[in-house]
Amino acid sequence: MGDRGLMKWAAFMMPEHNTMLKNWKREDDYEDRILLSDEQLEELSNSLNEAISCGKQVWLKHYVEKFKFYQKVHCQIICCDPIYQTIQINVLDNGVTQIVSLKDIMHIELI
Repeated sequence: MGDRGLMKWAAFMMPEHNTMLKNWKREDDYEDRILLSDEQLEELSNSLNEAISCGKQVWLKHYVEKFKFYQKVHCQIICCDPIYQTIQINVLDNGVTQIVSLKDIMHIELI
């Protein structure tokens, strides 16, 4: 006889319990933001400067605060705003323009 898991307990659970379990499962998938070393930050700065000055396409891996995970996008960096510490990127897959904080960038791979 197979184990029915949560099905056998469903009759005893309130809707609030189901919501809590779904949120709990979602939170298990969250990724923590990684702090980069000084060496990694310097390498990131060099890649960023080259991508902007040469207009190269890049693979950009950055942290998405709203969803708590890292996203890798194929894009072109349009400009850098040193005052707000952000970059403006054009995502090549869908043509959307996004603004990404410099502190959220984990890796830039020049193509």
